[in-house]
Formats: sequence, structure tokens, C-alpha cells
Amino acid sequence: MPLTSMPLTPDPERRLSFRIVDNALIELVPVSEGIATDDEAVLNSLFPYSSQFELLNDLQHVDQELQQQLFKLSETSSVLAAALQLLNGKIDRLARQTDKEDSNQSLQPLSISEGGLAVSTQQPLAIDSLCALRIRLFPEGYALQTLAKVIYLLPKEGPNSQLGLQFVNLAESSRDLIARHILSHQAQQRRSQRLSQQQPEDEQQPEDEQTL
Repeated sequence: MPLTSMPLTPDPERRLSFRIVDNALIELVPVSEGIATDDEAVLNSLFPYSSQFELLNDLQHVDQELQQQLFKLSETSSVLAAALQLLNGKIDRLARQTDKEDSNQSLQPLSISEGGLAVSTQQPLAIDSLCALRIRLFPEGYALQTLAKVIYLLPKEGPNSQLGLQFVNLAESSRDLIARHILSHQAQQRRSQRLSQQQPEDEQQPEDEQTL
């Protein structure tokens, strides 16, 4: 799959980022400008309560704090840093196990970058309107929540339309999680491509041996 470096808007100052095609769990709630805010409590009130989403979000915060402490400790105490790294691994395993059941739900195709995403939807949203987003990225189990602005709406066959969204006031920690997911996705694709290229060679090897 080709990757392109492209902005969601023509603003030359906006940071460019790679865009990948993936599958994720997405919740989308239209919001009015009167209540539009990046306040986490207000965003939470727009969605049905989910103890699992809250737990995953808390685990991510703990993971980020641990990463910062690990960086500092690596220069002073390698033993303690190694112990914290093991603890961080346990938190990561817990997050993945907590999210495992949801990964079996119906995932939605989307195109995502650090700046926004594009997804197929039946919801009629106006250009420049705002919506609240909850996104779950797999297999890491990343749980993200943010406001987004509708920048385009393209008709498709049937009742669906292609919706282009630009993240609004996305937390830097959430942007980092998207970047980590993109890098992991790209690495997995490269591994799959190498395996697919090696397989025909492996299948031909017995025939070569018979010829010899």
C-alpha cells in the first residue's frame, strides 16, 4: 500500500504526517459550537459511559509517565530502570488483554494520520461543523478521544459518504500514540511483504535440490 505525505488543509504551517489505511473502532457524535471544547470532562459527557475506555485511558497515562521516568533513570540507575521497564510491560499486557474482546467487534475501515482521518459514514454532517470522536486502535489497544472538524464530505455509492475530519486541539500525548501506531503498522506491512517475497523462493527450493 503506497503511503503519501499530505496535509488535510492547504496551510503550509501545518505539520505533515504519513497516512495509513487501517481498521478501528470509531464513535462519532455531532456537537454544536456552543459546547465545543477540548475539556476532557465535557467530551466524556458526550459519549455513553465506558469503564473499559476509562481504564485504557488511565493505563495510557501511567505508561506515558513511566516512559518519562525510565528516560531519566536510564542515566542514573540501570537496575531500577530495568525494573520499571518490566512493570511497564505488565501494564501493556493488561491493556492489550482488556482490549482483546473489543478487537473482535466490527471494525471500521479508515484512513488516519496525526492530523485527522477519513471514514465512511451515514451521518449527515455539514462542512466546518464539529464532532466528538472516540477511536480505538488495534492491536495496541490505544484509546483516543478528541474534537474534530469536518473538512470535506464526498458522496459514495449507497447511503454512505466519505467524511474527512481534522483533529481539533488533539493532545500531544494522543498525537504520539497515533504516530507510534502508524510506525508499528508500517513495520508490520514491511514484514508481511518480506515473508510474501520469501515464500515463492522456499517453495522452489525442493525442485532445485532435485535438479542437483
